[in-house]
Amino acid sequence: MLLPYVLNRSLEDIDQYIKPLLNVIEGGNHESEYFLLEFIYTEDRIHKKEAFWHVWKLLYDTMVKRGGWYDGRLLSIYMLSDNMALSEGEWHSFDGNDIWLFESLSKDCGNSPVVLYAVAKSLNGLACKYIRQGINWLFEITHNHSTLNLGEYQDNTIFYMETLLNKHIRKNRMEIRKDNMYRKKIMDILSFMVERDSVQAYMLRVFIA
Repeated sequence: MLLPYVLNRSLEDIDQYIKPLLNVIEGGNHESEYFLLEFIYTEDRIHKKEAFWHVWKLLYDTMVKRGGWYDGRLLSIYMLSDNMALSEGEWHSFDGNDIWLFESLSKDCGNSPVVLYAVAKSLNGLACKYIRQGINWLFEITHNHSTLNLGEYQDNTIFYMETLLNKHIRKNRMEIRKDNMYRKKIMDILSFMVERDSVQAYMLRVFIA
């Protein structure tokens, strides 16, 4: 499939190319991973934002059902957090209209460790402008899946969460302490981290107690 050709078609035409593929895309399949990566690389070059996000919405239900299979890498690519997907930092094709990706998957796939990893990593880069909303995504996962086994993702996930929350809490300590509901969410997230041996989370919890 010539992806630049697809992304330059009308949204209706794009449906005709993508929908027949949905039943064969699945986690653990290298062809599926390559397919998503090539879409990201193509969008990075040709800047067809509306078409790209239309494709991503078409893929959503498939990602929820099968993206987390095996090591979860396909879901990580879909969430734009795989190391081969994008370089660190913000992306020209991501803005406030696109945070549905993290908000929705935090609710629908919060029991998958790769989702917490992807959210935490993205809030340090791709989605760094949306930390307030991001706290809600992190809370959604850690509160509803408090016994989540992060497995191979644990070290990197906790690292990204520590980096994010250390900066956010130290910069906004007084504001956080005045907002009881927001403070409670952050405290719950920190407790989740403490239970996974994060010393820094313990110190931050004391800092806003």
